[in-house]
Amino acid sequence: MVQHVYDYLTLVCKSTRHTDTVESLLQTALKTLRLSDIWKEFELVGRSRFYAQIYRFNDISIKLPSEERFFKQGICIEFSGNGMAYYQEHLKEKGLDLQHALRAWRSLSVGGIFTRPTRFDYALDEISYNSAKPLITFSKVRNCIEKHAFRSRLSAPSRGKLDKTVLIGYDDLMSPHSAEYLGSTTYFGKRQSAVCCRFYDKLLEQKHNKIEVDENITSWFRVEFEFKQSRAMAVYNAFCDMSEEDFTKYMAGVINNYVSFINRDNVNISRCSLKKWWAEFLGCSGKSRLTIPSYKPTTFLKFVQWLKHQIFPSLCRYIMCIGLPAFLRQLQLAFQELENTPVTFRHKQLFNDFKTVMAQKNSARRDCIASGDIEAAAEQFDEYVKRLCLDPWIFTSSDPANAMEKLKQEYDRYILFKGSEWQFEGVQEETEEIHLDFSYEDFPPDSIFGADFNSAYCDDDDFVMEYFASGCFC
Repeated sequence: MVQHVYDYLTLVCKSTRHTDTVESLLQTALKTLRLSDIWKEFELVGRSRFYAQIYRFNDISIKLPSEERFFKQGICIEFSGNGMAYYQEHLKEKGLDLQHALRAWRSLSVGGIFTRPTRFDYALDEISYNSAKPLITFSKVRNCIEKHAFRSRLSAPSRGKLDKTVLIGYDDLMSPHSAEYLGSTTYFGKRQSAVCCRFYDKLLEQKHNKIEVDENITSWFRVEFEFKQSRAMAVYNAFCDMSEEDFTKYMAGVINNYVSFINRDNVNISRCSLKKWWAEFLGCSGKSRLTIPSYKPTTFLKFVQWLKHQIFPSLCRYIMCIGLPAFLRQLQLAFQELENTPVTFRHKQLFNDFKTVMAQKNSARRDCIASGDIEAAAEQFDEYVKRLCLDPWIFTSSDPANAMEKLKQEYDRYILFKGSEWQFEGVQEETEEIHLDFSYEDFPPDSIFGADFNSAYCDDDDFVMEYFASGCFC
């Protein structure tokens, strides 16, 4: 019997308004994930290098930053394997399920909360009872590896024993008290990369950790994939958007796309047929690809940070060599050459991000609000929220054309409680607490650039050329 398991999940959220605090964002996160009623059970267990406080209960960790790092870092909620199992049972007691909870979390982005999954682990377990013959065993996996009867898109691991001719790593688990062999783990891919995979005997692991298991279980083998960053977001999106059956088939194809065991029956390895036991274990022979954006959104803040840390140090030394007047002449010539160069897509993103983020800090924006032109102000605020919070969800969606509308519908249903689902006694009171009522004075928080950052508002994509042509750069 093959089961699919959601084995690990890390969620991060950040606020986009300067009136928020660690406590207010924490309460929003707890209510959205339906953890408010057990928050009192969490205990402070310490701190880490990046977080000022870590609270933990039943292998669910909530990490809180200091107020000084709040807008930059946000809040992290981490579910380990046992934590995920407990959380799903907790939701079931409320008549809810994991898919609805994660949809609600994702939909917070509509209200201007920056939400991201940074890690999502998905596993397939084959559990055999009463000495039934399992489809997959560690010996079959190791045998295919030794004979190079496999395909893999994952790079070489950085841990364990490494066979230089095969991009695979091994960890042999030995008893600390004797020479007893307790099992092995096979790794495909580097642990720090966006995707890695592990094959291991789960039954031996449970016994080694002295965890009780059904005595009738005679084999328990796990294939576990660890997805991070944009890959985690793609898996998260698919989980929210598909039925359980469709998601199971989709992830079987994703696993087969990254790692597959084959018969060497063709000189072209991509055309080799799958091992029968591997195809039966997955329940399919096809492949699926994660929906990964072809580019990363460009933000003005990241661009400024890149200039400061990567370009300015070398640029200053260059100016010290040739002198400031000579450098300014070179810069003016460079801008003249740019007049005949088309603006790239990433540059347009940069310009647009600059205009929307800085709208609050310029006279045109203030005049707009003072004159009562609220529609223009609302349009700029919506654009800011979309670029900061929504675009990454849309880019990794399997249906980008309808992703925005779906997110808005989920926000209405799960956060504002306008639908029939998630209704419970006293819903009106909770709705008032959780509703994200943004004011235009909140946009954007000063902490993004600092209160002393000022710039002129620009009306079109050619503002940089006009600004430098006016001699302001001198």
